[in-house]
Amino acid sequence: MRTWRVRVMSNLWFSSRFRCIMKRRTKILLTEVYEQSISVVCQMDWPKDHFLVQILDDSDDESIQWLIKAEVSKWSQQGINIIYRHCLVRTGYKFGNLKYTMSCDYVKGYEFVAIFDVDFQPNPDFLKQTVPHFKDNPELGLVQA
Repeated sequence: MRTWRVRVMSNLWFSSRFRCIMKRRTKILLTEVYEQSISVVCQMDWPKDHFLVQILDDSDDESIQWLIKAEVSKWSQQGINIIYRHCLVRTGYKFGNLKYTMSCDYVKGYEFVAIFDVDFQPNPDFLKQTVPHFKDNPELGLVQA
């Protein structure tokens, strides 16, 4: 069975590469849930060598930035492929930040992307439940769950 490489932005399957992106919402919400949200994404049921977590932050609050960086460092030391990105470019805000990270060299080779807001807590099997819908279906480009 094939395993895809996945990027998780926040944030994913068998032999594929996957990337997850986690986006923060508001300062108040972030200070309440950032640690748990990063933990949930980092513990998703997906081969860790086919998994990249990107934490995208467009905040101006240095104290929050340091808290998030510390959490990212903790998971990185546990072997999770996780990257913190503080976006200095305000053009397009949330979507500008996403667009910017899609062009980074380190994301090449990842076939799929999952994007989570910081307040969304996916189940550990989220990727295993969604990624197979793309298998042998090149016309499918998006699954909203």
